[in-house]
Amino acid sequence: MGLDAAVRCRCWEDGKTAQPVPFAEHVHIDSDGRISLDLPWDNNEQKHLRFEKWSRSCCPHENMEQVWVHISNWGGYRLFQQQIRAFGLQHFPVLTEVLPEVNGGQAPAEKSAAALRELDKFCTLNFGERVELVSLDTGETIHSYVEAYEGIFHYAPTGNAGVDPEGFFVRHGKDENQEEVFRSMRFSQEYLGRTDVPRPAGIPEGATWPGKGGRKEFKLTDLATGRSIVTALGVCTYHQEPSPDGELQEVYPKQVEVQRRQMACTDFLYILEPLRKVFKASLQTGNPVCWR
Repeated sequence: MGLDAAVRCRCWEDGKTAQPVPFAEHVHIDSDGRISLDLPWDNNEQKHLRFEKWSRSCCPHENMEQVWVHISNWGGYRLFQQQIRAFGLQHFPVLTEVLPEVNGGQAPAEKSAAALRELDKFCTLNFGERVELVSLDTGETIHSYVEAYEGIFHYAPTGNAGVDPEGFFVRHGKDENQEEVFRSMRFSQEYLGRTDVPRPAGIPEGATWPGKGGRKEFKLTDLATGRSIVTALGVCTYHQEPSPDGELQEVYPKQVEVQRRQMACTDFLYILEPLRKVFKASLQTGNPVCWR
């Protein structure tokens, strides 16, 4: 899950489609930036199906999209927004205006040139440090502090866990009754296996409930004080290769530390490159960037 973006080609506007558009008198650009019919679906199903078939193959661009890219998952997107705020929103007025908060909406083509200049400017600034949760087994970054999520990266019926500038934390309980039960800058982790969770009262047989089939448990020990807890909210990474059945294989680091790491522009290439691609396509075609 995350944010995608598309820019429509100009083949329809420039009369370059391979076949004439069917039902031309009903063609319009809808609120999602797509070329579609302004007819209701009911009683016009065959017209819509014929039009959709035409739009898939009427020009060299699949579904009449000049480009379609995945921008980022939401965690990476929020980190990019966080960095823009850290630099100062006054330096990025156009990106602040056109980047969405949720899926949907458009960035007008007349903003694309300025957006590209602001992306270039982004790479020239001093990035400072990022708070990260790091596996000491491998040196791999497991999670980064995301301000928009208050550092939380693990939500569960029993509580949540996360990382912030003061360390890794575990909270047990629900909503306003949550209590912080563990905080550490450096800790060990032992995977204890799964423990059975009995069917709660009021849950009918055959239904599911949190912990059905066994709940994972971990022993976390702060390496500075020796204080330990047992919790279902452990820390995991994943093998690079999936299992033979295609499932992600979890890895439980044995030692974990909260670190501060100097950042650079290269840390954001994952989002800078697709953003540049769609803004350049928008500039070229004169069509908006449509967030999907």
